[in-house]
Amino acid sequence: MATSKKELILTRATELFLAQGPSQVTMDHIAKQTPVSKMTIYKYFKDKESLVEEAVRGLIDKFARQLEELIEQAPTPVVAIERLFSFKPEPEISGELILDLTEHYPQLVADLLSVSQKFFFGSFQELIHRAQREGIIRRELSPHVIVLCLLAIKEFFAKPRRFNQHSEMLLLGEQVSTIFLHGILQNPGDLPEAAERGKL
Repeated sequence: MATSKKELILTRATELFLAQGPSQVTMDHIAKQTPVSKMTIYKYFKDKESLVEEAVRGLIDKFARQLEELIEQAPTPVVAIERLFSFKPEPEISGELILDLTEHYPQLVADLLSVSQKFFFGSFQELIHRAQREGIIRRELSPHVIVLCLLAIKEFFAKPRRFNQHSEMLLLGEQVSTIFLHGILQNPGDLPEAAERGKL
């Protein structure tokens, strides 16, 4: 029963953090939405910071599992690569949450990037090797350099204050990913999913 109540608090808190950003959410808000008393929340979480940290780490774990499933279910390496570029996590990360974490919880942002780096230096690099062996990605390009370029792009987009609004960030991200894929592929026509949508 105790574990169930803790999970319920964490679920409600995560929903609020995603919608409004942690700095706009108080323990009173979380207590009202759960609903439990504030004393009950403090029984499981010593303060709001520890609740934010556990919520974000839970999201990180969930997104990592989603990425692993995405790769496993893709029929070919190139389809997996394209899906990685267009990956949208569930639940969706709001611009408010990214801004809030960047400003108030920089260590959590660093942890998010660290997980991303471990994933891309492992799974993504293996995908690139497979695609090169199959003649899909240009063989003269270093998989390590490709991953470094991709990480630099991801770190750039992890600073949303560069953009006037969230939609601008999404549009630029889509264009950058298309340019990047055209640059590394032996034949850009090897992106069937994007081609079907008329993006390439």
